[in-house]
Amino acid sequence: MEVHQTHDEIFLFQAKYARDMLKTFGMSECKHVATLIAHGELLCSDDGDEKVNKIEYKSIMGSLRFLCNTRPNICYDVSLCTRYMANPSCLHLKETKRILRSVCGTVDFGIHYFYTDNVKLVGFSDSDWGSNIDDQKSNSGNYFSLGTSLIT
Repeated sequence: MEVHQTHDEIFLFQAKYARDMLKTFGMSECKHVATLIAHGELLCSDDGDEKVNKIEYKSIMGSLRFLCNTRPNICYDVSLCTRYMANPSCLHLKETKRILRSVCGTVDFGIHYFYTDNVKLVGFSDSDWGSNIDDQKSNSGNYFSLGTSLIT
């Protein structure tokens, strides 16, 4: 993890790690995409697609999960793809590589913590009410910030 600190800002990021990860998986020269998982793409455990190498899939997912430490923008999509580590298909691998393509275009992203006198706690929560095709369970997420700083 890299840290750049000034008197009024702290920036946490993992640019070197992201570049090394993309190089490891042969994605360093890929064309990047602006969105993570394709809009309207619903993943399920038995999609009828050909199965892929579990070790490769788990390796990619583990690397992406570590990158989530400073990249909250990919957390939801990474957690969605992590559900299928036991039996990944070509579709799951395709969506995982789409996340890597997104990371390729945003290597220098991270978390900014700014100095502020306004230390107000703000939180949001949302659910999608049963979009999981496998078990019809809801997905939920939350966002909390203290001042201008994301805390969870």
